[in-house]
Amino acid sequence: MSTRRLKIMAMMIMAASLMGMGRKEAKNQDPPPAPISGVTGIVEIWEGNFMPMIDKDRRDKQIRSGAGLRVRLHEAVKGAGGPTVDSVATALIGEAVCDDQGRFTIPARAGLYSIFVEDSGGWYANGWDGDGVQGPVTVEPMKLTEIVIKNMRKATH
Repeated sequence: MSTRRLKIMAMMIMAASLMGMGRKEAKNQDPPPAPISGVTGIVEIWEGNFMPMIDKDRRDKQIRSGAGLRVRLHEAVKGAGGPTVDSVATALIGEAVCDDQGRFTIPARAGLYSIFVEDSGGWYANGWDGDGVQGPVTVEPMKLTEIVIKNMRKATH
């Protein structure tokens, strides 16, 4: 092979490799994966008279989303005196702020927890379980537990 052909082939190889160096890979545009386990749900604020049973249109106007409210997941709380407390003494597992529709997600390991939502300077929880755990929620391994927190403190039902 002649020297000239070798030089031409070498320049072609260099040009091809330089063209590939300028190429950039597209970044992964997929959303981040959902937590493997935890709690996800929606916060509803119920205000007004819901008794006697009222029609759906009127009822829906009295329920608003918990947009912007903080939701906290704590180690299980037993023996609290009412649905609203000033503070929670057990360890905080995680916290989230509700989106415009009142939706939230808090990653957590499997276990029994208490969940609270911000309410007039305190923390509100829906009910108790049979063992006296306030605002109970059970997280199973490898699952997101879906819940609805209905703050009915200002509702007649």
